[in-house]
Amino acid sequence: MSGSFLVHDLLRLRLPARWEGAPAWVAESLERAPFAVVRRASSEGGKVPGGVRGRSRDERHAIWLEHDAIIATIRPEHLLCAALHACTIRVPALELLDRLKPVLAGLGLDWGPTGSVGYELASGIPTATARSDLDIVIRSDRRLPVGLAVELDRAIGEQARRVGCRVDALVEVPYGAISLAEYARRKVVMLRTPAGPCLTSDPWAAIMDS
Repeated sequence: MSGSFLVHDLLRLRLPARWEGAPAWVAESLERAPFAVVRRASSEGGKVPGGVRGRSRDERHAIWLEHDAIIATIRPEHLLCAALHACTIRVPALELLDRLKPVLAGLGLDWGPTGSVGYELASGIPTATARSDLDIVIRSDRRLPVGLAVELDRAIGEQARRVGCRVDALVEVPYGAISLAEYARRKVVMLRTPAGPCLTSDPWAAIMDS
């Protein structure tokens, strides 16, 4: 994948006349909001691996994007300011996002919303509902101490319970991504990589356990 694009980035697209081989809802979704998300996959011919979301949870479609089809890149961490205004809407996931800002503020790590909340904040299209989970990504190129992960997982969980919203915190590391909750509780965790998932006792190590 090109170094200028990171997994979870939302891409504003210049739309083509048609999307060959794609379901009809893909063109309709992109006409409504021309955004795709960078997915976890290896590069293919220099193209950017993207994903398009439709109106329902089962409407997800993988596409490959030429660089000249991308107008702008919006990273999850760029959406935190937008969330200040959106949180006036009484959606638990949006309220939870606002509550997590002071919890993660002192970490010195980039983080932000993904999933339906991130898509709504980037596109302006109401997507998150009263039943939506909050998905967040925390980018950590350097090893995150387990003790800090435990405290962070506890603090995030406490705010989630107060709001009544489920939260899924993903930690992006140099070789993939891990669940914060899993890393805080287990010695061996599942690492999501472009080549597929694998188990490791050190997500920041170049050599992973099989």
